[in-house]
Formats: sequence, C-alpha cells, structure tokens
Amino acid sequence: MPSPAAAAVVQAAPAAGTSRSTDGGYGQGILSEARIGASLHDIGAFSGSDEGGIDVDLELLFGSPALLSYIGAPRPHIGGKINTSGDTSLGYFGLTWDWLAQGWFIVEAALGGAVHTGDLNEDTEKDLGCRVLFRGAVGVGAQFAERHRVLVAFDSTNNLGICSDFQSLDGLGIRYGFLF
Repeated sequence: MPSPAAAAVVQAAPAAGTSRSTDGGYGQGILSEARIGASLHDIGAFSGSDEGGIDVDLELLFGSPALLSYIGAPRPHIGGKINTSGDTSLGYFGLTWDWLAQGWFIVEAALGGAVHTGDLNEDTEKDLGCRVLFRGAVGVGAQFAERHRVLVAFDSTNNLGICSDFQSLDGLGIRYGFLF
C-alpha cells in the first residue's frame, strides 16, 4: 500500500503536468474502457506476410486491481481480432500499462497471450506452431473530451520459437476507446 506522501504526489501529478500511469481519472470501476478499431493483418514486421485483409479489433479493459499496483497498476484486458478475409482470427488477454502525459498524450504497452484460428501445419506458409501464443502491443495516441481516446497501435502475436520455427502475426491499426 503506498504511503500517504506517495499518494499525495500521484494526486498532484496531473496539476503539475507530469506523466503518470493513469486513465484520466475515469475507468475506476470494473469496466474501464471499451475499444473498437481496424488494423492491417499480417504486415510482416517479424516474419513473412503470408495472410492479408483487415482485422476488426474489439477490446475491453478493466480497472486495475490493487494487487497490480506493485507492477505499475496495469489494466487487465480481453479482446479479439476478426479477420475480414477469412484468414487467422484470434482472441487475446493480458495486461495493459498506459501513461498519460500533459493530460492528453498516451503511450501504452501490453503483454499477454492469444488463442488463434490459424493453421498449425508446418507445410503451410504461415505456421504459428501452437494454438496458444504470446502477444505484445504498443501504441501512442491522444485523449480528448475527457472520455475519448484514439490510438495508433502495433501488435505482434507469436510462439517465440517454442512450438516450431518462429512465425509471427503482426498488425498495425487505429483504435477508438471510450472510458467509463
């Protein structure tokens, strides 16, 4: 549990214009934020681009439980990427850390896992190797009108070479978020 002095510094941070991990004061309930967006599918950032199309991105972020305050108060998330071309879709889960600077500029990072619908056959071009994969994401964006966010995000889902040769499914897109 943070000391009263530390709590006072965190409360004063927005007034001073300094960066802090926050969601702008909103999203303190169970459901913190809902996001929708679109991303380019399998852009080939870390392995070949063997699939195509656009992904529809849906994500829910939850308020950070007190237990997670010791690792920077990340928000748990669940989400999905539905491929519009019939290629690999996935559901994902994990933790999202975000930092709000100057009351509007957002930087975020997420870590977790994913379950996908893609092929596991090593004879295909996109061999993700195993059904459950690792997932990481980074994004930058802006918060406006108190409860609205727009982010440009990059995500990579892969097996880290554990299940077969390293293959990744990488996306780049834009998302709109509403803070509750």
